[in-house]
Amino acid sequence: MEKVLIKRLVWEPLSRDTDSLRTVAGTALAIASALVIGTWVGEAKWTYLAAIAVAPLVVWWPVQTALGMFVLVVPFDTIAILGSSDSGTTLTFFVGAAATGILLVAGLATGRIHAPPRSALWWSLLVLWCGLTCLWAIDPATAIGRMPTAAALLLIYLLSSSYRLTPVERRWIIVLAVLGGTLAAAFVIKDFYQGISIGASKRASLAMGDQVADPNLLAAGLLPSVSLAMALFFSTRKRISKALAMLAVAVIGLCVFLSMSRGATLGLLVIAGIYLLRLKKWRVLVPVACLLLLLLVVPSNFFVRFQQAGESGGAGRVPIWIAGLEALKHFWVVGAGVDGFPAAYTRYAGFSPHFDGFERAAHNLYLCTSVELGIVGLGLLLLAVRSQFRAARHAPGGFDPFLVGSEAACWAVLVSGFFLDVLWRKYFWLSWILLTICTQVQPETKTGVDS
Repeated sequence: MEKVLIKRLVWEPLSRDTDSLRTVAGTALAIASALVIGTWVGEAKWTYLAAIAVAPLVVWWPVQTALGMFVLVVPFDTIAILGSSDSGTTLTFFVGAAATGILLVAGLATGRIHAPPRSALWWSLLVLWCGLTCLWAIDPATAIGRMPTAAALLLIYLLSSSYRLTPVERRWIIVLAVLGGTLAAAFVIKDFYQGISIGASKRASLAMGDQVADPNLLAAGLLPSVSLAMALFFSTRKRISKALAMLAVAVIGLCVFLSMSRGATLGLLVIAGIYLLRLKKWRVLVPVACLLLLLLVVPSNFFVRFQQAGESGGAGRVPIWIAGLEALKHFWVVGAGVDGFPAAYTRYAGFSPHFDGFERAAHNLYLCTSVELGIVGLGLLLLAVRSQFRAARHAPGGFDPFLVGSEAACWAVLVSGFFLDVLWRKYFWLSWILLTICTQVQPETKTGVDS
């Protein structure tokens, strides 16, 4: 009887009061949130609103959200500059920093972080050597200014490679990487057919306001997306998924052709060749044929640029390389310091058969690395690359389209490196991140490709 009285006289009123308090508190919180959000909308504080929208995704799917945001914005890196185009920081830098923080917190909270692969050692030593070259760099200010970007890229690589992703997580990240490349390519194609182009050759590129991307860098940055789109085509049996993957291949491939980048076009050939070697099935001809058919609709200037490659000395690259080789004779041991090629070129510009100014970029990953970091830096770069490909070859499981796609992307980026300075480009590091992720994930099926 006493328990019944206590329940009726004490607990039931308290419960009703608690429910009422919860209702009032919830209503007050909803009103306050609406007022705050409304104020942010009125003041155009879109960053805060985006953070609120992304917060639930971070809680539920931290890995997909963190890496997914990063791979989604990398194709826009060349124009997503906050502030002035000369000294501003790119949007991808902040997204990468946020992704790094999310991965670190999620990994510590869930215990999913493990020791990174052996390739991480070589990449770490490469960045460490870059830091050491600041001590004797011929342009110390520029060398020191490069190190925050180098450290940030290494950090996101180390954290990404320290996760062993599930097949579902990996697939979502690859889908977002393809989506980002497709959106960037579609934006470029739309502008091109509306009459927006660059230079006398009327090359397509990514432009937003007063920021215009280098067509060569844009096209090279799309190579991982087109390779992974082909991997999506071979990884599914669903017709709608195959159709969407082929659409992505077509859109990105057309954008690369419209950019008229000869190095990126060679990268596409490398991707197609690797798929042909690895699959050895007639279905690989479908995306390859799609790319070849796109050549029927590209402007004639595309073919003219290839015909003039020898006459123009690779658009002026050969004279730069000649002077760069002379600089290499003096800096081949320990290098001129990270980001020091332009200063080194200035010292030996007189050896160029065609003088076209001072402070020229190398337009070659391997020559640039050799001059800036010496034989030590070049050796560390090659050891890191070798370690990644070796791990991919010994990955467990059967045929994995995503592993082939990420490996082909890395080879394509390395080929584009013969014509571009790509070492500190985010898509260069993204390619190795994706290869590491695919190497450490068990394939979704034994065969991987539909029979």
